[in-house]
Amino acid sequence: MVAWLSTYNAALGMPPVSVPRALFALAGGIFGGAVTGLVGWTGANLFGY
Repeated sequence: MVAWLSTYNAALGMPPVSVPRALFALAGGIFGGAVTGLVGWTGANLFGY
């Protein structure tokens, strides 16, 4: 996975993957998913589903 990401980054001319950057991306994904879930839950409640 990390090797694939490194290849992908190199193809885009981005810096190599580092562990902190990967952890921030993972945390961002989890946080983003939680926020999206919360918005969906709130919307469903507002519309009575």
